[in-house]
Amino acid sequence: MGHDAITTVADERPIFLVGRQHSGNTMLAVALDRVPSIRSMKAEGLFFEHWPRLERLPFARRAQRVAEIIAAGEQPVLAADARQALHQELLREHAEGGAPASAVALYATGMRYLAGQAGCEVWAQKATSYVFYAERILRVFPGARLIYLCRNPFDIAASLDRRGGAHQQFRMILGWNTGVRRALALEKDRPDNVRLVRYEDFVSRPERSMRDICRFLGVTYRADYLDIPHVNRSEAAYALSSSRQGISTSRLYYYRQVLPQRVVRAIRQLADESSLTRLYPEIVTSEASGRAGLPETAAFALHGIASLARSQLAAAARRPRHTLARMWARLSG
Repeated sequence: MGHDAITTVADERPIFLVGRQHSGNTMLAVALDRVPSIRSMKAEGLFFEHWPRLERLPFARRAQRVAEIIAAGEQPVLAADARQALHQELLREHAEGGAPASAVALYATGMRYLAGQAGCEVWAQKATSYVFYAERILRVFPGARLIYLCRNPFDIAASLDRRGGAHQQFRMILGWNTGVRRALALEKDRPDNVRLVRYEDFVSRPERSMRDICRFLGVTYRADYLDIPHVNRSEAAYALSSSRQGISTSRLYYYRQVLPQRVVRAIRQLADESSLTRLYPEIVTSEASGRAGLPETAAFALHGIASLARSQLAAAARRPRHTLARMWARLSG
């Protein structure tokens, strides 16, 4: 069964956190996990990246792979016994009558099961690639809510730099441009389903931002939702715990202390002008005189293209069909 033939799951109202990496998605996932009615999965959701391939598998293998993908979307990853219980639930729920269940039906069952195990009615998944699959998601789950946490690309580049990922900055700005354009268009076309939230507003005015998010999700706001650790800091390994509590503004516009000016200028040159002006007029004004020259931008881009090509060729050597499909999702509508 191809993904174009999938029946919608109209009774589900999942939440997907679909902002780009290094934009506070883990922070929001942890906050939402404090809402009594929501079980929030805090690792990367990858189901929709693998969806078409899953539909081609025999049912038994399909159910096993869906369980594995769901389990990997939680942090910490579900233990072996919990993963086995999830797999058995998928088999039990879909064992009788009719055609074998689709991957989407298995996925919805599994996520609903995990939410129920936590005493929750709604499930949420952090999935930073899902802005590129939003149309598919909304066809399958017409009641889904997608939150796109948007952070300025300069601070994302600073976060990458501090994590040893400076070679990914060119790739980042390409993804930022495409992701933000799609998020803005989706919010305009589907305001009941999609909401763009600026990271900068969330950390500067967390109570107001969280109240707005709660209204969008249809849940009651409580102040203790924001009583969370300062998670996943750029100077440390991935972690959901910290000695620092609460929402911090310490990483707000910190690119000015982290990035070389040549990188700032190149990102300013390559960033989508319309999106940057609309969302970050204060940065457009402050960096207006910092435009890079052609040689400087070209050097930044060539280095980034070489790094991107190496990573994509390596990925294609391992999984060619998946890599090509993933690239197409980011290039197509």
